[in-house]
Amino acid sequence: MACAAARLLPPGFRLIVAWDGGCGLRRTLGAPKPGKLADYELTGPDCSRCHVVLLRGGLSEVHADRVSPRCSPLGHLLVDAWKLVVWVHGAVGVAGVAAGSAWLWLTGVAGLALTLIGRLLFLLATR
Repeated sequence: MACAAARLLPPGFRLIVAWDGGCGLRRTLGAPKPGKLADYELTGPDCSRCHVVLLRGGLSEVHADRVSPRCSPLGHLLVDAWKLVVWVHGAVGVAGVAAGSAWLWLTGVAGLALTLIGRLLFLLATR
């Protein structure tokens, strides 16, 4: 029920619902988050997925991803988890500056630029 509702939400929106036992959901991995107990997913035939994060207190956070990492890990990172990728590349760039390493800084900046270009191309292609 929650997965059907999540598919109707605009990208980026999340529902907080009572945990219903996860009928048909498979255990998966997700980014660390305070209060999170486990991650579950239901991947559709079009490679989209319903991602359910089981929280403390019997609640779950539900959202729809356009690309399941089971179908395309890189596609999921560029389409649904691009903010995490941007954060990691930014952190690498800052670490390079702090360490005085031009190579590490350049790696972070280049990765950041490529991620943003990939995200922009995806948005243009799906308009």
